[in-house]
Amino acid sequence: MGFCARSRAAFLAAGRGSPYPHPYSTPLTGAASAPAARSRRRSYASAGEWRQPVPYSGIETTNRRKPARHSAALANLEAAMYIALLTLTSVMVSQTEWTPRVSGGAAELAADPVIRHVSSSSLRISALHAREAAWASALPAAVESQRAYRLSAWIRTDGLREAEAQVLVEWLDASGNVVSSAATESAIGTYDWLPYRALLTSPPNARSARLVCRLRSTFHDPSSPSYASGTAWFDGVALERVPAVSIASQQPGNLFFVGKPVELQVALSQPTALAPTALSYQVRDFGGRVVCDGKVPWDPTTAPSSSARLTLPVVHRGYYELRWSLPLQNGRDALKGSVSLAVVADPRHRRYYPDSPLALDAGFSWFYTTPERLQTAAKVARAAGLSCLRDRLSWGATEPERGRFDWGWYRKAADAQRGVGITVYQVFHDSPLWATSAPPNARDRHSYPPTNPDDAYRYFRKAAAEFKDSTKFWEIWNEPDIFFFAGRPEEYAAVLKAAYLGCKEGNPNCEVLLGSLAMQAGPWMERVFENGACDYFDLFNMHYYGPVDGVLERIAANKALLEQFHCHKPIWLTEMGVPARRAPDGTFTQSERDQAVYLVKAYANALSHGVDRFFFFYMAEFLEYASSLWGIVRSDLTPKPAYAALAAMTETLGEARFVGQLDLGDPDARGYLFRNGGRYVMVAWSNAPKGVSLPASRALTLTDVMGVASQQPSRRGQVAVDLSPVPVYVSGLPAAIAKQAHDPAPWPKRRPRPAPATADPVWISLAFVQDRPKPDVDQVLAERNAFVARGESQLVAVDLHNYSRQPATVQVTLSAPAGWRLVGDSATKVSAAAGQTARTTFTLRRDSPQPGGEGRVAATATAPGHRISPAVGYIKAG
Repeated sequence: MGFCARSRAAFLAAGRGSPYPHPYSTPLTGAASAPAARSRRRSYASAGEWRQPVPYSGIETTNRRKPARHSAALANLEAAMYIALLTLTSVMVSQTEWTPRVSGGAAELAADPVIRHVSSSSLRISALHAREAAWASALPAAVESQRAYRLSAWIRTDGLREAEAQVLVEWLDASGNVVSSAATESAIGTYDWLPYRALLTSPPNARSARLVCRLRSTFHDPSSPSYASGTAWFDGVALERVPAVSIASQQPGNLFFVGKPVELQVALSQPTALAPTALSYQVRDFGGRVVCDGKVPWDPTTAPSSSARLTLPVVHRGYYELRWSLPLQNGRDALKGSVSLAVVADPRHRRYYPDSPLALDAGFSWFYTTPERLQTAAKVARAAGLSCLRDRLSWGATEPERGRFDWGWYRKAADAQRGVGITVYQVFHDSPLWATSAPPNARDRHSYPPTNPDDAYRYFRKAAAEFKDSTKFWEIWNEPDIFFFAGRPEEYAAVLKAAYLGCKEGNPNCEVLLGSLAMQAGPWMERVFENGACDYFDLFNMHYYGPVDGVLERIAANKALLEQFHCHKPIWLTEMGVPARRAPDGTFTQSERDQAVYLVKAYANALSHGVDRFFFFYMAEFLEYASSLWGIVRSDLTPKPAYAALAAMTETLGEARFVGQLDLGDPDARGYLFRNGGRYVMVAWSNAPKGVSLPASRALTLTDVMGVASQQPSRRGQVAVDLSPVPVYVSGLPAAIAKQAHDPAPWPKRRPRPAPATADPVWISLAFVQDRPKPDVDQVLAERNAFVARGESQLVAVDLHNYSRQPATVQVTLSAPAGWRLVGDSATKVSAAAGQTARTTFTLRRDSPQPGGEGRVAATATAPGHRISPAVGYIKAG
């Protein structure tokens, strides 16, 4: 179902939203200025059926596992202000000392004596019809600068939709001005009381702190805050001085290499003397098995600051998590946290494949916005065995005025990736405000196509030349088949043609991707292809979100579209992924394991059914629309299990050239055979546990999703392999097994060196001329398949774009649809000088006074020595 059939709210509720943040959106808290996002909620079975949503940590916090309950002292919210005269200071404010504040609308805020957790009343916020509603502590409490604090609260949620609940601290200077803020994780959806904690360091100029309990809309459209719904309760809110705990390594992203020691540095400090204590830790692997545990003794009475080196007995590849606990002085509470790490192949000794089909959607330019994080992120991506990353670009940000280019951070991001051997694939989805065809007061003005597609030609000619050394692939508008592109098929076709020719002029060796299809192909994309789109891209591009096997049906449907238009171009799947979700007990553990398994199956399914290159979504951790927690690395760039699974896959499959599918004797069992040089590797799993037998005269190597290998012996020329829903790699297979494999869905593959562009630089576009501004975005999207003519006659313009170096004269012919007739001649000659555009117009008049169905208006152009694609639009009487 397309966006045109429903309102924006209903559309998002049905599960389809944006694939990534947009530069014009509001940043998420603590996300290093990473742009916020529209919703990426996906329907996993049918419209309206959702996976469990998850909260998100907007700051780099160690709180990823369920902490212990608050102490009795922390539960005491009855005193107006409570300062513990022990070894830590708690800032406590009673319900009578909270002040409500609402930004941009209205909301209901009240104390709730019925639904509460640790005190006589909780703070409740509901009926959010504003950008944000909050309770703020009326009297800021004094704090020390550059000290460790713990912010904590209990939060309960009921039916939060397009909204998130958080507790945050606002650090104030001596004048009472906010210098910075930090927040707990976000609470969303429907959850019973759960603890939310964040370990923080007060900034250098902090003198006091204000606590804030807030519920805010995550629909980042100031004119539409009413999409938020649900209720949040807050209880036991506290800010405490605590010992400073740091557990870190010298390795970027806590990535350790096979054969090298796994060492962590533990640092503890507390200005106020504490009794002797010890930090306890435990290390678990991907399967939850305890690898090691121990204690780090600490006597603050003799050493207020202490450090120790931990050398962990971790030898196998894979994901590991160190969970730690430090008892506090009261004996009833403890600081708790976790540290993620992984063991992967040493990048200096492994082989990389520039044309590997295993790639990643990473968005470097929008998510890693300091030089240090950018360099670390590049090293982390390369250590996963990757050679190509999908990034993000804003046309409006890089050409703020016509002809004035400012590549700024995008240049730094491209250089960082190129510096570690990664090829950049760039994508955009915005028009600059000076170029957009949107009316002045429209929402989402950047989503409208440019008024003049020639601006896109000039921009991409410049961009492709500017990034010639780093960026080989350019996608022309992300997901134009939904609300990212507020235009009709003929308008997108014009942008695509202009941008394609600009890219090829700027860098003849670059390759251009069709804008990614968010949905299964329908009338909108079919009409793009009627405009001759196939000649103006090198790589077909699709997205998919849903059950891992559902991608097979989506690939087949998109192949049918390409077959329909005789367009046998390689297929790239540039977004497919699954978010993590918070379990009822507050943990992400099982969800993150599921994400790693999904990743391996997604790559294998897609590559075995005709996809030439696959980009898993997404590298960076970010919360999209209070619904989905994406990312295979955490906000501090340490790994999640899915990262270790990807690193193991790139190492095990190598060049990953698909050979065929093997029949394992059961429809529930999958066996996909890949070639890595002269060796064969099978990726196999079964939806239900099953044993299979493989022909082999010697032992086979079984490698799990984390990269841990074991030997399975051969008996009588057969090797028994136990399969489960968790994939396994089987290597050491005899070469003869390739003869037993069949390709279930053959499709053309990309050539390592693309053929030169064959599209004609002389082309035509069609436009329905309006005597009034375009409507607002909702109406545009509702009418996106066909132009609605509201008068008895309609002016149709055909533009001749001549990007060649010679003058061009063409014969343009326009055909009228049923129910309309041409006024005057149906054909005329049009001439355009080299590098110029010329326009001719035709008038259509309605034959029937009644509104009718959609009619096809087609313009064709002929000229000696030119092969010019048609320009096609659809019209209906309003």
